[in-house]
Amino acid sequence: MRPEEIESILMRLKNGEISEDDSTDNEDDIDYYSSQRDRLMELEDEEDVGNFPTDLNLDADLPVAIVDTDMQHNLETVERSPTPTTSSQNNPQTAPINSRSLVWRVKNMDIVQNAFQFAGNTEYSQEIMNLDTPFQFFSYFFGEEILRFLVDESNKYAFQKNPNFTEPVTVLELRKFIGILIFTSVYHYPSVRSYWSNITKFEPIAQTMNRNRFDNIRQIFHMNDDSKHLPIDHPQHDRLHKVRPVIDYLNKKFITVCVYH
Repeated sequence: MRPEEIESILMRLKNGEISEDDSTDNEDDIDYYSSQRDRLMELEDEEDVGNFPTDLNLDADLPVAIVDTDMQHNLETVERSPTPTTSSQNNPQTAPINSRSLVWRVKNMDIVQNAFQFAGNTEYSQEIMNLDTPFQFFSYFFGEEILRFLVDESNKYAFQKNPNFTEPVTVLELRKFIGILIFTSVYHYPSVRSYWSNITKFEPIAQTMNRNRFDNIRQIFHMNDDSKHLPIDHPQHDRLHKVRPVIDYLNKKFITVCVYH
């Protein structure tokens, strides 16, 4: 229909001169389909599909689902079984997924009772039972052994960086350094130097260690020997090399708290 004819019909409908129900002229009627599937089904019945587009993304009724309605409140899982094409037979990861091959199946959820049962030892050692204060708990995991190791690695790095280094870190200084790091994680200042500023001075930190010494320790603090770090193309390359000794040490300490049978 021409635009003039459409405008004329709309005007007559608005004025009540004609009614949609009273229209008997089917010559210019336009068939309406609620979805592409309805249109395809009619074309299939007429055995005249032709080159009508079959883009599944436009079909509002997809995907096809096969569900057993007799089983309720069960876990639904998806099984994909796409039909491989010639170009994707050698590489299944790149094979396109046909939405018609997605089938929903209802299955019972397998519950493994042992997965919800604690398999550890509920009896702690006397050493752990004697821990009372937060400092004692922290010292249990960060004991003298790991502190001495960190001191040695930090001093080693300092001498590797500067052979004339004359101020090695001590275990006591490392304890103070870690304590300051804990304080700064709780009390947030705009910058590290703000904790020693005359205006914003934080006394627990300023009285523990002067700013220059803290900066020096922060520059040399190390957890592992960089000279033993294997290159990235090496089969035994460790992305966590810089912190690996501390991770291994803490894992051993954690196991002592929860030992499995």
